[in-house]
Amino acid sequence: MLKAHRGDPAAEATLAAFPVGGTPTYLILDASGEPISGWVGFQSTESWLAYFADAEADPLPRSARHRRLAENPNVGDALALGRTAHNTGDYGAAHGYFQQALSIDESAARAEQVSFQDYKSVCYGIDKGVFGMDDAGTAIVVLLDDSALSHRNLFRVAGDLFRYVASAGEEAIFPLLTLARGRVADVSDPDYIQHRQEFMVEYAARVDKDIEGALAMKRDFLLSNGADDPAALNGFAWWCFEHEINLQEAEAKVRRAVELSDPGPGMANILDTQAMLVHRRGDTRAAGQIIERAIAMDPGNEYLLRQREKIQSEGEN
Repeated sequence: MLKAHRGDPAAEATLAAFPVGGTPTYLILDASGEPISGWVGFQSTESWLAYFADAEADPLPRSARHRRLAENPNVGDALALGRTAHNTGDYGAAHGYFQQALSIDESAARAEQVSFQDYKSVCYGIDKGVFGMDDAGTAIVVLLDDSALSHRNLFRVAGDLFRYVASAGEEAIFPLLTLARGRVADVSDPDYIQHRQEFMVEYAARVDKDIEGALAMKRDFLLSNGADDPAALNGFAWWCFEHEINLQEAEAKVRRAVELSDPGPGMANILDTQAMLVHRRGDTRAAGQIIERAIAMDPGNEYLLRQREKIQSEGEN
């Protein structure tokens, strides 16, 4: 195993010889030192084992795999090269390989969720200046038309779209959310019913601008998912806080959630919601006491410390 660190003069030549898209970058090399596979970021044990299993099953270095793809176009090599390019931060190359996989055998590529992988490369590439929001929009339209799109990936994209509204604007994102709604409405898998409910609430509030209708759905879902579930009560209260609606009922619900919770990080999260609701109605002193109680239950939580600073600074103003 070879370790090389940015800033270490002795390691710079090594780093320059390999595709390093971020830190930490991990590369699997063959005996000659040529990369077979790679990825960026800390991964689960399962992901590590999967990367090594794939490399062991077909231990071809990238240059040889690229030649094989050119001589004998196949989905497997295009996907492998695309995934490695994405995992090492070369999003433009990843997009090209994923598009090549679709052109070789669209059905086989879609079965491997290539549309979602391509979408991720385009989105990551936006941050690098490789792609723009128009490219992301095109990738999303293709993705939502993909019958092989898994429910898990569908809801990941739907969540991304709501976040994109702030940066790309309603005019660009709302039509895509409407496309997503058509797919979400058909979801009947019990494991994803709550995801569907949450999407429909946000769609009503943000796209339809029907905040009262969204609140009614939110209440119905709370009753169906467990009116005495602390997490569900807290979720309802936080949603009301974020949308600045129904704050009195929200505060009552979060108080009930605190009563039902055991001391610890979970209760600290609920107390944070309570503190922000109390702070919003102007009782800075009480909000400060509540956030201190939350910090005592989860003292290493930097988010809670920032919340305390926010309450204190806004109270002074």
